[in-house]
Formats: sequence, C-alpha cells, structure tokens
Amino acid sequence: MVFQTDGEQGFYYYNGNSWDLIGKGGNYWSQDTNGLFALSQNVGIGTSYPAVKLNIVGGYGVGLYNGSGYFLLGQESTSNLILDYRTIQARYNGSSALMKLNPFGGNVDIGSTTTSGVKLNIYGGSDASLSGGGYLQTGPSTSTNIVIDNNEIMARNNGTTSDLILQNDGGRTLIGGDLEIDGVVKGAVKFEQNEIDVLPSGSTQSITVGNKTFIQVNCNSSTCTSCSGSGCPHVILSNGEKVGQILILYGPGNPVDNNMLHMPCCDSQTTNYYLKSNFQLDKGNIITLIWLSPVPPEGYWIEVSRTEY
Repeated sequence: MVFQTDGEQGFYYYNGNSWDLIGKGGNYWSQDTNGLFALSQNVGIGTSYPAVKLNIVGGYGVGLYNGSGYFLLGQESTSNLILDYRTIQARYNGSSALMKLNPFGGNVDIGSTTTSGVKLNIYGGSDASLSGGGYLQTGPSTSTNIVIDNNEIMARNNGTTSDLILQNDGGRTLIGGDLEIDGVVKGAVKFEQNEIDVLPSGSTQSITVGNKTFIQVNCNSSTCTSCSGSGCPHVILSNGEKVGQILILYGPGNPVDNNMLHMPCCDSQTTNYYLKSNFQLDKGNIITLIWLSPVPPEGYWIEVSRTEY
C-alpha cells in the first residue's frame, strides 16, 4: 500500500497487475480528509470472513510481554490496554497497571441488559455451595475463598467448610434484624455496658430498658444512700421490646448493705416484673430477667437468676 501525493491523491494497493485507488473499483474502502473508512462492510483482520464490524482472528493470549493479545490500545512502552478473546489487561511497559471502570460515574451491570440503578449488580449466578456456585467469589477455588450469592455468604476451603471471620481486628458489627443461630456459640459473649445514673424523686425510680441487655445502675443521691430495704425507691422498668429479651441489672452499690434501689417481688399493681422474692439492687448484686408477652402488647419481666452479696 502506498500513498500518492500527485495526480489523484490517496492510498493505492497493488492488485497483482496494477495499482488501484482504495475506495474505487471493487473494494469497499473510502478515504477523505477525515481518514480511511469502510461504511457498509465488515472489516476482518486475520480472516476473510469477518462476522461483525471489526473481527480479529489469530492473535495471542493476553500477557505482560510485548506482542501478546489481539488488540492493543496505547504504546507497549508506556500505558496500554490489551485484549484477547476473553481477557482485558491494563499494562505499563511490561508490568501490570491500574484499570479503571467508569471513573467519572455510572453503574456497572454484569450478566444482564437490565439497568439496576446501583454501582455494581451481578445477575445470573447460582446458589452458593461448598462445591461451587455463587455470584461473586474472592480467593482461588482450590484454597480459602468467600462466595456470595443472592442470599448467602459462605467461607470455603477447596470444597470444604472454612471459618468466616468478621471484624477480626475490632469494630462493631451491627445487625438490624433478628439473629438466628443453628449451632454452638463458642467463646466469650460480651454485652454492651450501659450505665445509668439515677436521681430518684419520691418513692419510685423509672429505668428505660429499650434494646439494652446489660444496665449498670448508679445512684449517689441521699435518697439512695440513706434508705434501707423496702424504704428505698422502688424500681419501675419499661416494657421489653421483644419476647425473649434478656435484661441484666447490676447495682455497684455503696459500702452500706440494703440501700440503693428496691425491687419488690409481688407488687403487680405498680411493677411489670415478677421475682421469687424481694431484691435489693445494691452493693454488687445482679439480677437477670427475661421479657415474656403472652398477650401482646401486655407482658412482664420474669426473674431468671440473681446473685446477692
């Protein structure tokens, strides 16, 4: 192929007998000041029968070495992107490089032409199992990996079970719904410590439980420190949030026994808890309760255990 600058300018190719101008005769190429183009035909590189607008056949698999791939964007000696029939690789002068997808915004959908409206959505996976499946996998199949499908997260190790570790180096794990465990809970279970400094006024002291499990109740008011037994302010608890909620009340107390706050065993008219006997929330004493609600929204706290010092 040559480019002729005199006469009828343009690109010429040799047909075996004479030079023909590209864009004339039986070929399908055209050329103008904008460049060289084929308007209506497919273009084949390495094939005489291109199936689509640009069909490349006969390249090499993508690698970091020069000359690999089917299609190259950029210079091999600098930043470039190489493609073969199933691989896309970003490179820089023989080394791997950062690849960016939609750096200026936009979502990515994999496996569907449906617009999801989220940053990354994967369709068309299968149920995750120890032997395979899933929508997204991190790690090699022959070693430790995590697989995710549309409702499961599973840790695996070469087709067998593996440990799934959450927040190994610390930080909270928040669960917005119910937690159901089908197995054994091992290790130490720690409840969040909630401290309440109460200032009783009159004969009662209300404590709002909410979703708390462990509450340390502190009272340095003279109303707590100068009382005794049933003469101390009576505890009024708010209702539990769900049936089965556990509540642990701890009274660090004062040097004097039998003061602080009082929990009567049988005063169902003013309390929503039932105890085996009167309890004094004082001097390191601990009581554990469970919320039962046989006829919602009514219910009551039932004593599970107590420790008195």
